[in-house]
Amino acid sequence: MRPIRICEHCGVVGDEVVRRPGSSIVTIALLLLGIVTVMFTYGVVLLAWLAYETWRVVKTERGCPSCGKEKTMVLLDSPLGKNIWAKQAASRKGQNPNGSADSKACPFCAETVKAAAVLCRFCGRDLPAAPLSSDDEEAADVAPTGRAGERAR
Repeated sequence: MRPIRICEHCGVVGDEVVRRPGSSIVTIALLLLGIVTVMFTYGVVLLAWLAYETWRVVKTERGCPSCGKEKTMVLLDSPLGKNIWAKQAASRKGQNPNGSADSKACPFCAETVKAAAVLCRFCGRDLPAAPLSSDDEEAADVAPTGRAGERAR
């Protein structure tokens, strides 16, 4: 049974995606060319094939199938995986994942920002306005001159 993984960046649960650079066609072509011309080139093409395959194996990356970030998939059973899962569950319920009242999650990138923020410091997008409390409504009634109870005209 394969271990279940979760992405640190976007919270998607699933298998890692393996991305291997280069081309399989180039690999086959170099191998065939090396076998055919081994007597004439003293194995230079085979050495080129070996170097190309070594580069492909070394540069192979594993990443998230959803967001495409590399090296972000962690085991769901690990402490970090459980923490990410708990934050995702809290945000799905509409709660603040950190549990503090002075912060909120950005609806676009899911990063935690201050509750009074109007612009996300992570993704740079405008945050939706929170409903006004009674203190905020009184502050909105203040005119630009600073007199309470007057509205700007």
